[in-house]
Amino acid sequence: MNTDSYYEIGHSHTICEDYAISGKINEHLVYAIVSDGCSASPAVDVGARILAHAAKEYFCTRYSDSECLGNADSKVVGVSIVNIAAQHAKMLSLPLGALDCTLLIVLWSKTDSHVFIYGDGCCMVKRYNGDIWYHTVEFPSGAPLYLSYALSPEREKLYNVEYGRELEAKWFLYKSEEDEWTLMDRSAQPETALSTYCPFPREEMECVMVASDGIKTYENPDNEELPIKYIVKEFTAYKQYKGQFVERRMKKLRKDFRKLGIDHYDDVSIAAIHTQDEA
Repeated sequence: MNTDSYYEIGHSHTICEDYAISGKINEHLVYAIVSDGCSASPAVDVGARILAHAAKEYFCTRYSDSECLGNADSKVVGVSIVNIAAQHAKMLSLPLGALDCTLLIVLWSKTDSHVFIYGDGCCMVKRYNGDIWYHTVEFPSGAPLYLSYALSPEREKLYNVEYGRELEAKWFLYKSEEDEWTLMDRSAQPETALSTYCPFPREEMECVMVASDGIKTYENPDNEELPIKYIVKEFTAYKQYKGQFVERRMKKLRKDFRKLGIDHYDDVSIAAIHTQDEA
């Protein structure tokens, strides 16, 4: 198994508020983590990093001697991570709002796996035959439900009153042979959005990825957003998985897109796991 991650500033930003990390917990378990800070909140560029590393700390402690992941309650996991992050943020004298960040996680072992989505963003799974499973979570209000609200009953209550936790989760399947996308399912239940499933058998999964919602902000020279289905195919078009495979792909994509006048206005981050051992 190999992992890699990458993040890049959007052209409308002066500071990149996305962050991504990946790596090994031990010889049996690996992780990929993405965090995206809320531009309206203070110091979220720092907060996104703290939250991502708090997740790493939590999983490396919990699974340090494990060969598999077992069951994991997504709510317990999320609250545990944000409490660790809050301790670190407090030591740095950062305001609570610095942790107003989304958090997307993939954990993988040879026998089981977990995907957690806290806030908005997406998960992508690529099959060996080229098929792609794309799961996206959006908040129609434009205000994602951050884990940081669990730290403040008052902020959580205000959020619930104003937005009501309304979200939309969608699952798409791309069949490479037909070159067609199909909407497989949708849900408005927060619990459904916290974790995702995939119809592919584990042995057919080549790569599992999580990405921030910046993936949806690529525009052509006429300021028209590119179809997300096209972007997903480009993001997942890895030629091989040795070394920094995500960074290579994203830098190549950036170079090719800029020749065409294509750019993204929001920050973009992606973290991926190649599920098989290299030959």
